[in-house]
Amino acid sequence: MQIVADLAGPATRLDPPWVGVPAAMIAAAATVDTLRAVRAMPGWSIEVGPLAYAFADRGAERGVTLLVASQVPQLSPDLLADAVDLLRDFDAVLGPTTGEGWWAFGLREPAHGALLRTMPGALSGAGALTVASLRLGLRVAMLPTLHELGSGADVRAVAGLCPPGSEFAATVAHLSGMRP
Repeated sequence: MQIVADLAGPATRLDPPWVGVPAAMIAAAATVDTLRAVRAMPGWSIEVGPLAYAFADRGAERGVTLLVASQVPQLSPDLLADAVDLLRDFDAVLGPTTGEGWWAFGLREPAHGALLRTMPGALSGAGALTVASLRLGLRVAMLPTLHELGSGADVRAVAGLCPPGSEFAATVAHLSGMRP
């Protein structure tokens, strides 16, 4: 079993009021929380890289693969475990976000991922990914919808959804305290 975390952070999307160093701090904190949840999954191989890397033919059969985006720092090990459980009965799982994106996409058979890579735009958003999966004849289970960190306006709302001890929530609180 493998988790691939795409840590291309949301810092470039956080403009006003979050620009420059504060935006980078927020993106880094989102990454810390994402990795914390991922690392809590016992027995899983963890890789970090772009989503295309997850489905690249690297000559190894990996079994179940779960892709995780970094723009949902409220991610928890329980949500990841639910995704894994669903992959026992479904070919794929998809966790949409409140925007057009997705926070998790999992496949029971990695060969399906290679087919998705051949479909232009398949990984661009939850809707496109769902349509592509259904075109392949996959049975897709939906995970809960999570609030996406899509713009600066989402920062405080997402921070409020994070678990206790969240680096993201602490960073947002610290930076908010610095604002006039």
